[in-house]
Amino acid sequence: MLPFRTRIASVACAAMLAMPVAAAAQSSQDEEAGAGNDHNPVVATVDGEKIHFADLMEQARDLPQQYQKQLPAVLPQLIDRLVDLELAAQAAKEAGLGDDGEVQKRLQELKKEVMRDVYLENQVTDYITDERLQAQYDDYLEKEGTKKEVHARHILVETKEKAQELIGKLEGGADFVETAKEHSTGPSGENGGDLGFFAKGQMVPEFEKAAFELEPGEFTKEPVKTDFGWHIIKVTERRDKEPKSFEEMKPGLYRQLQREALETALADLRKDADIKTYPERIQEVIDRTRSRAQGNNEGAGDESGGEN
Repeated sequence: MLPFRTRIASVACAAMLAMPVAAAAQSSQDEEAGAGNDHNPVVATVDGEKIHFADLMEQARDLPQQYQKQLPAVLPQLIDRLVDLELAAQAAKEAGLGDDGEVQKRLQELKKEVMRDVYLENQVTDYITDERLQAQYDDYLEKEGTKKEVHARHILVETKEKAQELIGKLEGGADFVETAKEHSTGPSGENGGDLGFFAKGQMVPEFEKAAFELEPGEFTKEPVKTDFGWHIIKVTERRDKEPKSFEEMKPGLYRQLQREALETALADLRKDADIKTYPERIQEVIDRTRSRAQGNNEGAGDESGGEN
């Protein structure tokens, strides 16, 4: 299995080959430089060392989103960056840093990091099967199913008396939207009290119960009390909201299973491991550092006082 980064670079490479820059990458000049493989041509050489298109895509992977949207325009700068990095690498080799202790230490750390990442990636790949994805989706359908939703507006006021007064005006023909704009103290007031569509479980119980008992066009004839104040609720529309399709849910289901896979893998590793943690030592270091800093500050103050 290819590591995640290699696969990302491969996908980016395939996508970029469809762009104008790909044609340039396969120009006669590149052929003279030894372009070779059409899917991974040489984009630069530095003292005979070849830099390939896949190397370029690996650099592009870490670009901010705004630059990735205009990737063909920034590729020349990326090539220059890779040339500079290759020059630095060659200089380090000539300086004999290959056997340097710090270099070897970092290589071991990098090797450990890469091995860890590949191990966890393999665990995720093995864990996420079509059957598990389907089971997750079936669970979603069972919990969600088809939901009843209402589209409602409301007018929120501080007292029951005020709410009853406004209900009287509405019964007399006052426009609900304009009344909400003029009198509602809630944040939706400026929008005519519009709350959009909502399903059961999304509003406080008292409000929800009253709203779902109304038919489109009806409003509550008695004020509804909640912790926010007194409400007049009007339902404008009802609908059945169908659950999302498997394809719509798949990215989210994948991420959910990915987290589950990592948690499972790490939990299994902990079962057989001899682990000891010493959190109290962290505080000891903090205390020593703070004490040392205070001592330095006091010493600086004494020196300053002596000069005076």
